[in-house]
Amino acid sequence: MRKNGTRLLTPLIDMTDGLDKARRPLIETAIQMGRHRHEAEKAFDKALAQQNACFAEMKRAGKAALSELEADSSPQLRHDSSTNALIRRYRELQGRNP
Repeated sequence: MRKNGTRLLTPLIDMTDGLDKARRPLIETAIQMGRHRHEAEKAFDKALAQQNACFAEMKRAGKAALSELEADSSPQLRHDSSTNALIRRYRELQGRNP
């Protein structure tokens, strides 16, 4: 690979202590790829914000689904069709209103 100018980059990314711990290795990898540090930092911050927003949305959707699973009366489901079907099936198996 070196003969044709290709380099293999192998950053070690350990996210066991949180996504923000990936910052340094990913920024260093971007610099090795020829990007400026400021550009790499800005890209990482944007990606991290998007990932955190995704986590927040998943948490919100999960809480909504749990409350619908536990509701005494038949809730109005507002999820995708497969999630709605699973909630209905679970409620049927629990003897709750379908």
